[in-house]
Amino acid sequence: QARRVCHPACTRAWSGPPQLMWGVSRPARLRKCALLPPQRCGPGIAKLCPRCGEHGASDENTLRWQPLSPTLAPELVQTRSWSSAAVPSRAPPTTVGAAEGFAAVVGSGGSIDAAAETASAGRQVTLEHENASWVPLGCSFTVLRQEADDIGGGTLVFEVSDARPSGPPRKLRAEAVVIARPRKPWEPEGTEHGATVCVSSQAGCALDCAFCDTGRVKPAANLPAWAIAGQAQAAQALNPQIRRVVFMGMGEPLLNYAEVSRSIALLRASSEHLARPWAITVSTVGVAPRIAALAADHPQVALAVSLHAPTQQLRSRLVPAGSARWPLEEVMAAVQGHEEATGRVPMFAYTVLPGVNDSCEHAEELAALLSKSRKPGGPRPFVNLVPYNRTKAGDAHGFEAPRSRQLREFRGELRSRGVRATVRWSTAEGRPLTAACGQLTAAVTTSTSSTPSSMSSEASSSSSPSSSSVALGPLLTAEVDTNSAIAAATSSPIASPLLTRRLALAASAEEVLEIVREHSEELNSIHASAALVTLARSDARSGSGNVAATLRRSPAFAALLERVQSLLPESNAQCCANALWSLGKLQHRPGPAFREALCAATVRSAAELWPQNVANCLWACSRLRWTPATSGAAAALVPALADAMQANAGKFTRVELANSLKALVQMRHAPDSELLRTVVDTSAGQVAQYGPQEITNSLWSYAQLKFHPGGAHLESLAKVAGPHAEDFSLQDQVAILRSFAVFKHRPPPDVLAALASGVRAGAATASPHDLSDFLWACATLGHSPGEACLREVVRHVRQPPAAPTAAAASGAGSKRGACRGAAKAARLRPRSAAASLWACAHLEFDPGREILGEWSEALRIGAASLPVRDVGRCWCSFATFDFHPGEPTLEALLEALRTGGVATLGADEALVAALACERLGFPAGARALREARAPPPVGSPENEPPAVA
Repeated sequence: QARRVCHPACTRAWSGPPQLMWGVSRPARLRKCALLPPQRCGPGIAKLCPRCGEHGASDENTLRWQPLSPTLAPELVQTRSWSSAAVPSRAPPTTVGAAEGFAAVVGSGGSIDAAAETASAGRQVTLEHENASWVPLGCSFTVLRQEADDIGGGTLVFEVSDARPSGPPRKLRAEAVVIARPRKPWEPEGTEHGATVCVSSQAGCALDCAFCDTGRVKPAANLPAWAIAGQAQAAQALNPQIRRVVFMGMGEPLLNYAEVSRSIALLRASSEHLARPWAITVSTVGVAPRIAALAADHPQVALAVSLHAPTQQLRSRLVPAGSARWPLEEVMAAVQGHEEATGRVPMFAYTVLPGVNDSCEHAEELAALLSKSRKPGGPRPFVNLVPYNRTKAGDAHGFEAPRSRQLREFRGELRSRGVRATVRWSTAEGRPLTAACGQLTAAVTTSTSSTPSSMSSEASSSSSPSSSSVALGPLLTAEVDTNSAIAAATSSPIASPLLTRRLALAASAEEVLEIVREHSEELNSIHASAALVTLARSDARSGSGNVAATLRRSPAFAALLERVQSLLPESNAQCCANALWSLGKLQHRPGPAFREALCAATVRSAAELWPQNVANCLWACSRLRWTPATSGAAAALVPALADAMQANAGKFTRVELANSLKALVQMRHAPDSELLRTVVDTSAGQVAQYGPQEITNSLWSYAQLKFHPGGAHLESLAKVAGPHAEDFSLQDQVAILRSFAVFKHRPPPDVLAALASGVRAGAATASPHDLSDFLWACATLGHSPGEACLREVVRHVRQPPAAPTAAAASGAGSKRGACRGAAKAARLRPRSAAASLWACAHLEFDPGREILGEWSEALRIGAASLPVRDVGRCWCSFATFDFHPGEPTLEALLEALRTGGVATLGADEALVAALACERLGFPAGARALREARAPPPVGSPENEPPAVA
């Protein structure tokens, strides 16, 4: 035969007839390339994919794919297999237990597959530590470059020498990254989050993403399982607290699925931390067939999907190879199947490229794509926004790194559409080491200090990973000692960023005040706001409020407030918002001068506040009770915040919308109808993701403002409330029912039944006021919760909860205040008695003579506070039950009627009330009603017959 080439992308020539074909039944055990259509290939290269770099042959006995070199021995090519018989005889394999490290082949050698099978089966044998090694016989793992930062993270470039049955070992070079997560200043002492190691699955990458330099590293050879798992072992030289592993390094993990699957088994068997569910995450660009296999083989491994674009057209530009082979619809279908199989929502990675995929239209398309086919009330999709890190590939396309404001704005656009979104700043922490996302190229920086260390099974026992010396890169020698810098700063003016960091990382309120005392003259507005935020978080961490009480008596805190007040004229919007939020968190009401200065500065910069700042400021104002009725600049603060909310309502998240609306109502600020309509329109697209608190706050706010959001919006809220019925508190359940009753909107029967069941279960601990509201709402909506539910609820309307003991009251406040609160709870309000009485009459439920007598006594005591309409309803209800409440009660009701004005009653209501008084034997009331409602002139509209008999 004439010489010919196998494929346009493959330059190797061959002679002879074609023998193998990708994807056909003969040989059925040969792996099909996932990137190419069926092509005819010749001997010598039949087992090499020109695009993905996978090569090798299947084991004739185990049918397991074995990675081989692109240049195979002639005899192996003809047999199309590589079995253990082709390898020289070795000793039986022995594995190391989880306490000793990774399961590995030791002794004189062994099969890598046998080691993986033994590790996954959980078998252990006792072995001396000096003989243990995670590098197989004949292979080596050499660290060429290792650099670290000052918090336990860093990067290491390694070279793997993989043994082959014939010929020299192949050498593969890749890179791994360690991401450390230090303790936050508001977290308890001793909190350890550990570190995450980002491992590579291939040396290079076959998918040429437009913004990634890793795709320029060719060919994309597969790393063996032991080398993938060994990266976590080698990373312990940078940080021994490895707690998580993510397959987000070089290469596409699902194109090397066999080795990745075996490495997952090795990792889970090596450490109890990595054996936890979701401690390992596999990231993929969307290899749809392998996503289903990952769910079946490793259901406790998390999935991350590199999406980067909301449409197929844009994705084909950013991820050309992946989107051409696996369309977006196919990828999303595979992801949904993975979620249904594992019960966990996957994470979607989205690299933000300014001007390319970060517009409002892109956010709308992305939210629609991720929310498609999701049930109301189900878990919401989660997006990690990855800042683009500058690369040579990205520079060729003209991409630019996003600014912080652009990332926050795009995150706000997604959150306002019901998508959970966060900016993953940790993906940019490796920029100083050229190890951020998209920058991994396994480049080696020549080090003059020492030669690279090699971890090999052929070395002596003293060269084990725990005792080997690794060459460090030049960046490590230039590392800054932060502790020394902080110690030196106490005797000289401290750098502004370092002072901000010290304040943010302070572990206690005392440490914050000490730093403020030392550098009081150097504090600027950013330092001051950072100090206040740290103090507020330390109080929230304590949980007892003792920090706030201590701060109110602290001279250092008073000095800090004086410094903040002097800096307010030059503070920006974020500093003002942080100061206001901190005061609300601490529940500290400063003096009038500080309040005026803070409100004036916030009003001046209200147009520059971010949506989250506006929501935090409104919440803090409601907590501090700074209402529009407050004198001075505080009176203008709430209207200014309402205007800022209206201008940016489309960027608010569902939580921010609901909480801001509730705060406005609590401060008795009635927003205009335009703002309310904007809130309804904005929240319409994310109602399906509402939680219990958002549902309650929204309905309660609409009802208090008497603003009807529309039947469609109320119906959507009712549908979402059904699945969350058990998650609501009793007060929330009553508030929801009352809100629907105010709008005369009847929810579905199943929602009504679920909410009524929850109220009945908690009736023993509820207040009479809440239970009377429940009865009134059921009567207004025409829903009878059943005789058993009504009897349980009515029994507790007359019998309030027992007063708390002195011991229980001492934890909440003073004993005097506790007794006053218990007396208030034990008193049955006249309006609660009137509402319960009318509801029972409307629902045709007789509560019994004893309960009617108690309600009658409550009405006698507080009849003066009843509206005129409630007075008429009480007479009608007593007449319905044929129960005489007594002359004192009837006289008290008549006096309330005369005080409130009989003329305010309608003609129908006055007529029915007069008939009820006659039936009760109370002619004085009937006479007063008839005299006040004289017959109108003939022909007037009021002379028409009543609409309701």
